Amino acid sequence: MIFYSYSILNFIPYLLAAIMLFRVICRWKIFSKMGARPWKSLIPIVSDYIIFKKCWRGWPFVILILIAIAMALFVQVTAYMDIYLPIPTYVKSNMIFVYLVSIMAIVIMQYKHMAFAFGHDIGYLMGLLFLNPIFLGMMAFSKDYFHEDRVAMTRKELCDYTKNNRTLTQKILSTVSAMVILFACTGYIGYVMMKEQQPAFMVNKVLSETYKSTDGKVSGHGKVIYPSIDGITNKASAEYAAAEAREPFFPDKSGVKETTVYMYLIGSDLEDADGSASINLAQIKDATAAGSNLKFIIEAGGTGRWFTDGFKNRKTGRYMIKDGEVTQLELLPSNTCMSKEKTLENFLKWANKNYPSDRKMLFFWDHGGGLGGFGVDDLNIREDQKMLSADEITDAIKASGAKYDLIAFDACLMQTMEIALSLEPYADYLLASEESEPSSGMYYTAAFARLAQEPDLSTLKFGAMMCSSYDQSLELLKGRPQAGYTMSMTELRHMPAAADAFIYYISQLDRRFRYDKDSFIDMSTARSKSYEFQMDDQIDLIDFINQSDISDKEKSQIISKINNAIAVRSSASANHINGLAVYMPYDDIMGYAGAYETLKKLNLNSETKVYNDFATIIGSQEGPNKTGGEEYDFDYSHEDWYVKSLEGYDVSVYKNNIPLIKKGSEYAIDLSDKEWETITGYEQGLRMKVGSRYADLGSDNIFDVDKDGHYMIEFNDTWVAINGVLVALHPGTPKDVGDGKVIYSGTVDATLNFMDPIKIYIEWVDIGDQEGKGEVLGYLRADEDSDDIDENGMPRGIKQFKTSNVVTFLYDWYDSDGNYLSTAAGHLPINIGTSGLKVTQKDISSEEYYYYGLLRDVLNRTIKTEELHHLPHKGHHH
Repeated sequence: MIFYSYSILNFIPYLLAAIMLFRVICRWKIFSKMGARPWKSLIPIVSDYIIFKKCWRGWPFVILILIAIAMALFVQVTAYMDIYLPIPTYVKSNMIFVYLVSIMAIVIMQYKHMAFAFGHDIGYLMGLLFLNPIFLGMMAFSKDYFHEDRVAMTRKELCDYTKNNRTLTQKILSTVSAMVILFACTGYIGYVMMKEQQPAFMVNKVLSETYKSTDGKVSGHGKVIYPSIDGITNKASAEYAAAEAREPFFPDKSGVKETTVYMYLIGSDLEDADGSASINLAQIKDATAAGSNLKFIIEAGGTGRWFTDGFKNRKTGRYMIKDGEVTQLELLPSNTCMSKEKTLENFLKWANKNYPSDRKMLFFWDHGGGLGGFGVDDLNIREDQKMLSADEITDAIKASGAKYDLIAFDACLMQTMEIALSLEPYADYLLASEESEPSSGMYYTAAFARLAQEPDLSTLKFGAMMCSSYDQSLELLKGRPQAGYTMSMTELRHMPAAADAFIYYISQLDRRFRYDKDSFIDMSTARSKSYEFQMDDQIDLIDFINQSDISDKEKSQIISKINNAIAVRSSASANHINGLAVYMPYDDIMGYAGAYETLKKLNLNSETKVYNDFATIIGSQEGPNKTGGEEYDFDYSHEDWYVKSLEGYDVSVYKNNIPLIKKGSEYAIDLSDKEWETITGYEQGLRMKVGSRYADLGSDNIFDVDKDGHYMIEFNDTWVAINGVLVALHPGTPKDVGDGKVIYSGTVDATLNFMDPIKIYIEWVDIGDQEGKGEVLGYLRADEDSDDIDENGMPRGIKQFKTSNVVTFLYDWYDSDGNYLSTAAGHLPINIGTSGLKVTQKDISSEEYYYYGLLRDVLNRTIKTEELHHLPHKGHHH
């Protein structure tokens, strides 16, 4: 074995079971000694109450256990039972604190009085607390007996006994023991609470370091890309686009004296946990201090803590930042929920009335989720637990009666065609990201400082500075250019023409689905090969057109119209990221119902019609697919979007264990040319033998292609490892950054500190044929890595490990017949320590394993090839 200690780990559950059984026997004997009925020792809670009553008195236990149960019901039990209660984070933290104190008080008081009742002192209490099975066994099986006279002592008698019967050594030992217990309990509670909420001084320290790492170092004058004027779009197309588009709302900035930015800032967990909003607020203060022609009018709330002076904790308020100073304008009612349309509408009406301006920008700050919407108020959680939907945002802006020079989302995934179309009647430009954002978000100082000094600065130049600042700040924070992030500004008046071109193209394909299955193959193939962002089913629009099976002329015509709408974008982004995303159902058919409702509310009826047909064809297929999990099919026929007439539509033959043909050191996959036309993707899977069981090590982007471009299986006996431990990899979308350089990424399922399920994010670089250095980027809790964007948005920023953290990687385990057994660890725990986690490629030639191809077809089904069996030191066997 190269890394597994499975036999040792497999023994742990039996050891724990033996200890639990031993404790049950001990408590049975102890109950007999106390004169209580032994069978009552088997009843949870009741047995503890009996110990309290026999050894001391019962009412303290009743009070403490009721408090603990109440706190657990609201925080812990509801989470495990998937019952959601709208409780803000800071309230949950206080509940967890009270719960922990109550439980520890019960345990300490119970063992203290048990020890005394059986003739012992505080030293025995230490043993019961820290070496419980041993000391419980000593109490049960020794000659210790139950001292009823001790139990009957009054408080005065107990004090006199303690004073007169303890030696100096015992008194010293008692004091030291009490301090150790207090220290241990305080340390444990502090550790748990720090996981829930870091102390303010720690957050402020990190904020200070983050601020200093970019302060004065971001100019906003780096390289950017102007798709509509960099030669990508021809002059005739640009002139035609200008002629068919509406006039800008703010065509002339020459008379502008001041810019007012209305900011709708929902702090949520981002501010409460890490002070992420306060980083940007500090940059805004610096920008407004650079000149007198800029002010921010901010509605801020939705979080328990603020790390900016002048902002009120656990309050929703309105503030002004001007000349580098924060002024509180008013506090709103305590039940104000910023995730509601009416709250946004009220703010915009109030801001436009009380702080009118010649030039107005509207910024949104928080979590985002594309079509799923924006904003998670963590202070007053919305009754339906959802974010502001795209149509609610549009309706609120419409109700404000104002037009804006620029609308921006400092939030994940909001630069989409659908969002842009919905905002087109109300603004000239949209600044946002196609991809998820890091916790640091946009960088505000450089561009806004220029605007504070030059209020007539063109929006195009301002947007270019924001895009450039984004690239520059991330490079400073991360240590190298960030190809996976993107920022762009679209010119909304050109968006209808861009959308019409795209929707016309997919509508033409859709009209032919029923009689020309190649049309469906064309659309599905292009969709599967398009650059996909962190949210399943949000893809790059131009990349989709480039992947489509149409002539170069047709591609150029559609892309020209799209590029006309993309005013400027960041330059650090990988190839295939072009500045504007679009929603298209494919991987997450289960989530299409929510998107379908939003598309209808946005009146995108033609797009919706195509997607209904497309999603029906994919969702009605048989066989394992990614729409509902690897091994499960779902019945979508009850959904409103489901098209019965397309049920059973098929364009490929579903089969498993596809034969392989050996060709030199590689294996060709035995499919006909017609079948190959329906294959859209490939990964290589790996299953390793460990003892009598098999660990699924996930899959990776490992393959070769033959002269016809068909995938072939090749393997060099290496697999991804972290700190020398092989991991079960879930590969992400490779990022082509040019010059033969490709950034590969993936996630690994694990547990943090033995308790919390997490996904570890890893990345490594290939340059040509050379395997590059790998690194662990960080982690997210598993429940945060969710496509349930209707409720939670996308996680913003990846958390970093602490030196004290312990991780264990998780694997799916199977028996020799391929039956699933469990998901569990397969190695000894890894302490992060000061050296951290390192990604390498590990040689596995000395192991026994099976490897195979995982093909994906146009119906998004996963098709497995025949397995290849590798025996240690004996090479590959068919």
